[in-house]
Amino acid sequence: MSTPVTDRSIVTPIHGRYLLRVPESTAHGPLRNAPMAVGFHGYGESAEAQMRRLECIPELESWALLSIQGLHRFYGRGRDVVACWMTQQDREDAIEDNLRYVRSVVTEAIYQTGEPRALAYVGYSQGVAMAWRAAILGARRVDGLVVFGGDVPPEFGVRPLTQCPQVLLGRGRDDPHYSVAQFQADLDLLGGRHVAVEPAEVPGGHEWSDLVGREVGGFLARLVNPSAVSDLDVFPS
Repeated sequence: MSTPVTDRSIVTPIHGRYLLRVPESTAHGPLRNAPMAVGFHGYGESAEAQMRRLECIPELESWALLSIQGLHRFYGRGRDVVACWMTQQDREDAIEDNLRYVRSVVTEAIYQTGEPRALAYVGYSQGVAMAWRAAILGARRVDGLVVFGGDVPPEFGVRPLTQCPQVLLGRGRDDPHYSVAQFQADLDLLGGRHVAVEPAEVPGGHEWSDLVGREVGGFLARLVNPSAVSDLDVFPS
C-alpha cells in the first residue's frame, strides 16, 4: 500500500527588486511630490524593460518613474535574467504575495519621493493583470491606469472599480494574444462601472511601439493637466 503524498504551501519571505528614477532640477536637485508612474513588465522581461518604455515618453520627463520586477526570476534567451509575475499553480497565493509586494514597493518609493501629485499604474502584456490588481486591490487609490496588450482579470467582472477612476485600455490591431473580440468584451465589461475608459487601438501587433508610448504619454499628461491634448487623436487605418 502506497503512502499518500500531500501538496502543501508555506509562507516565506523573499526579496524583490525595483528601479526608481526621481526627476531633478538643476537648481533644486531631486524633486519631491512629482507625479509617479509605476510600471509592470511583461512575461520574460525585467524591470529595465518597463523602465525603458517609461523613460522614452517625453511627457514623463518630470515624473518619478518606478518599475517593479516580478518575483519569479529565470534565465531567458541569451542567459539574461528575466522574470514573470505568476503561473496558474497556487494562483490565489501568488496574487496575495504579489499584492503585498507591490504595496511595500510603492509605499517605500513614495516615502523616498514624497506624496505624488498623481499616481498611475502602467502594465504591459502579463503585467496588465498585475497592474489591474494593484490598482483595484491596493492600499491607495490611483488616479489612472494604463493597460496595453492584456485582458481584464476575470475576477473584476463583479468587483467594484472605484479605486481606479480613469483607464487607458489598449491593444495592437494585429495582436494575436489580445484579440479584438476580447478587447471589445473588456470594454463592455467596464461599461457602466463608474470608470472612464479611453480605448486605444494602434497599428502593430503584441508590442510596445513608439505609437503606444505617445498614446500613454497623452493620457498621463491629462491626469495632471486635463486641458492637455494628445497629438495622436486619430491613427491612420
